[in-house]
Amino acid sequence: MGASKTLCQYVRSPLAGDTADLTLEAARDIPLPPSTPSTPGPWANQERNIPSPAPEPTVTIIDREAKSFSFLIRPENFLEIPQQDVPIPFREEQPDQISRKGLLEALHDGHYRVAALFAGELLKACNDTDHETIFRLLYVRLACLQIVGLNSQAGQESKCLQDVTLALFRDRGRHLMPWELRVLVARLQAIGFKDWRRGIMSYYELAREARFEARRAPVSERQIWGMRLRDLGLRVANALIETKDLQGAIQHLKTLFTDGEDAGVMKTRLALLYLRCGEVDAAKRCFDLIDEHSRFLHPLCTMAEGDFTTAADLWTAVKSNIDEATDEAAMVDQAIAICKLYDGQVHEVR
Repeated sequence: MGASKTLCQYVRSPLAGDTADLTLEAARDIPLPPSTPSTPGPWANQERNIPSPAPEPTVTIIDREAKSFSFLIRPENFLEIPQQDVPIPFREEQPDQISRKGLLEALHDGHYRVAALFAGELLKACNDTDHETIFRLLYVRLACLQIVGLNSQAGQESKCLQDVTLALFRDRGRHLMPWELRVLVARLQAIGFKDWRRGIMSYYELAREARFEARRAPVSERQIWGMRLRDLGLRVANALIETKDLQGAIQHLKTLFTDGEDAGVMKTRLALLYLRCGEVDAAKRCFDLIDEHSRFLHPLCTMAEGDFTTAADLWTAVKSNIDEATDEAAMVDQAIAICKLYDGQVHEVR
């Protein structure tokens, strides 16, 4: 539901952007009233040479020529979405009538394949100068393709944006694309161009901009930019993991540690990464000081050491403190089944 709510925000009526630039035009000189002293004095001759004050400027509004983004709404940009390539829950039939209201309903109900189809059709019908609508629909299209597991197709479709750092995507110093779309495109273009270094460098470029914006932003907005910086740091670590540079990802994660509320979460991420590298002892050292998350990490480390009997008992103890209706309960059941399977207790797995 959280993803649906976020995506819905990108297809509502966008805020009207500025379409004018301010320039100054000199006004006509307005002469001062003549000086008429009753009795000529020593300053009379000099008074005639006093220059008139500068004229008051007037402001005129000049409309800029709207930028054309026709290259983003070409029909060939949007590939067909075959049903057999998406999970069964997303294989709904596309309704005959396509509308923005239908797109919102599809997002709200979790029909992400239909939402991706709707977004593609609405993009083809967009005005090529309506950049706000184009970028919002493009975000919905690419995000929905990711949700249904079509990362490769999303990467191919993101290539139509080319280089998002070009001046074409900026106006009066500000970027026209929403921040969320720029972050999403950084990863998708790395997939589309098969160049993970491109994605990592894009994250660092976004981080540089976020630091600059945080310095000049009002106090009420600095927390937002701080959250964006932390998010970019995690995405860099994820990109390093996808390039199989696990040691580089570990060293990078260590630089993200803080003493704030998310310190325990960061240690949990580092412990999981150590487990993926096979460094069980290092993973154990990460959750020594964690209370909330150690209940999952302890049995995981026990499994990594090959002690599946003890691990099954630890998972069973974890399950006793979890609500059966939650997703965590299903995950723990699966972990118990894996432990019993590796322990030779196949009859209990069934």
